[in-house]
Amino acid sequence: MKKSKTIFYVFTASAVSLLISTAILTKNTEPEIEELSNKCPENYTKIPEFDVDGDGTKEKRFCLMKYEAKKSKEGLPISKPSKKPWTNITQTKARKKCKALGKRYSLVSNQQWIQTAKIAASKEYNWIKNRKGESALYRGHSDKRPFHALEASSNDSKGYHLTGEKNGSQRRTTYIKKPQDNKNTNNPHETVLWDLAGNIWEWNNNSFTCSEQSCPESPRPTDSSNHEPTEITAPGTHINSMELLRPNDKWNSSKNTGRIHTTGIKAIPNGSTHGFIRGGVWYDKKDAGIFTLHLKQAPNHSSPRVGFRCSYTPTT
Repeated sequence: MKKSKTIFYVFTASAVSLLISTAILTKNTEPEIEELSNKCPENYTKIPEFDVDGDGTKEKRFCLMKYEAKKSKEGLPISKPSKKPWTNITQTKARKKCKALGKRYSLVSNQQWIQTAKIAASKEYNWIKNRKGESALYRGHSDKRPFHALEASSNDSKGYHLTGEKNGSQRRTTYIKKPQDNKNTNNPHETVLWDLAGNIWEWNNNSFTCSEQSCPESPRPTDSSNHEPTEITAPGTHINSMELLRPNDKWNSSKNTGRIHTTGIKAIPNGSTHGFIRGGVWYDKKDAGIFTLHLKQAPNHSSPRVGFRCSYTPTT
C-alpha cells in the first residue's frame, strides 16, 4: 500500500487576513448589489415614471442624486449634503466619473432632467405660497448672496440653508412628493432634491453639433441671446426638437422657469458641439430655474460654476 502524502501550507498572518476579507466580501457584497439594483442607492431620490412628451407612454422611473455631486476621497462622485459641489469638471469627465460607479449609473440625461422638472412643476408645494401657476417656482440660491456655491443641509426642512433668507424664491429644495409634516425623515430614498435650480450649473449627458450652416432655424445656439421658453414655439426649430423645453405654453422666467442661454460664437472653448447644462448658478436670478438650459459650452469646457449629478436606473 502506498503511503498518502500530507502537504502542509504555511500562511502568513497577512495572507490569512486577505483570505478572510475576500471570503467576507464575496459572501456579502454580491447579494447586496443584486438587492440594490431594484431600489435607489443611498442619498438618491426616486423619480417616478412619467409621460414627458405627452405621447401616452410613460418614461421609466430612475433614481437621481439628491445632492449635487461631491468628490469622495477615492475621486468618485458621491451624493451627500456636506462639502461644496464638485466643479471644474468637463462634461466628458463627468460622464466617465458617473459610469465608474457601476453599470447602472450615468450622468443624468436631458430626458431624465426634464422628467424630474415636469413632475416638480406639477406639484403646488414647489410654488411660492403653494399657488401653482399663479405665483412662481422656487429657483434656489440664485440672488448673488452669498456670491459662491453653498453646501446643502442634512435637514430637509431647512430649505433656505445658508441663503440668509427665510421665505421667497430662494428655497433650495424641490419635492417630488409632498413633504411629510415638513420634517427630515433621514430616509435615503426620500422624495426631495437639493439645488435642482441655482447654486451651480449642472452638466446633462446630452450634446449636439450645430453650426451656423447646419442649424438654419431660429432660435439656435449661435443666436447670442437668453431666450424665454415661450419663444420656442415653431415645431421645426432645432432647440424645440432637442427636448420639450416648456412646461406650459404661457410660463416664462416670470414664473421662475428659467431661460435658454445661447451664444453668438462657437461653443466655448472651441468647436461646434454644444453640451447641455441645466439649472442655473448662484448669481443668475431669473435666468435660473429647473427648466433653464445653457448651450454655450463644449463638452471639454470646465468651470468653477459647473458641476453635475449622476442617475441610477433600477432593473425594474
